[in-house]
Parts: sequence; structure tokens; C-alpha cells
Amino acid sequence: MSQIKKVFEANFNDQKSQFRAIIMGLIAVLAVIALLTAFYTVQAESQGVVLRFGKYIKTVEPGLKFKLPFGIDTVQIVPVRRQLKQEFGVSTPRCHQPLPIHVILRAKQGEKHGHR
Repeated sequence: MSQIKKVFEANFNDQKSQFRAIIMGLIAVLAVIALLTAFYTVQAESQGVVLRFGKYIKTVEPGLKFKLPFGIDTVQIVPVRRQLKQEFGVSTPRCHQPLPIHVILRAKQGEKHGHR
């Protein structure tokens, strides 16, 4: 009877240590996934809109930010400060080298021309 008990305890301890190793592995994988899904970057010309389960929570400024992982929070990046620049050149019939004319067009997204 004593030998059966020892064999049973040895098997139980082996299973217990295997179970513990599996649980620790799962916890490590979940921690890595949480870290990878918790940080995000908002570029300089944009703002981020944070949604929790699809509902608006806040608007964040550019930079490295933190959110709740595993898809609880999602971030929509919206370009709001974009400067468009176009350069034009003009050539004349007497000279074959173009005459540079620099024009800078500035507009803010969402504004209408002539209105403040």
C-alpha cells in the first residue's frame, strides 16, 4: 500500500509541475501580447481618437501613448495638422532654364475658404 501511495504522489507531483509550467507559459504569452497591444504612436501632424469598445473616450495629442490592451481600447489616427507645399517653375522662350517661383499653400483641414 505504501508503494502505491508513493507512485501516486510522484505522478501527481509530476502532473502538478507540468500544469504549473503550462500556466506560467500562458501568463508569459499574455503579458507579451498585452505589452505589444498597449502602446501606440500618434504622428506629429495627427491626433488620436481613443475608443473603448467603440465608444468615444478621449482625444490624444502626438507622441507615444498607452491604451488598454487586447482590443479593449482602439485608436483612430486622424490627420489634422497637415501643411501642403507645391513648388512651380516657369520657363521663358529666350532662356531654356526655368525661373523658379516659390508658392506655399497653407490650409487647415476642416476650414472653409473665406470663413473663420
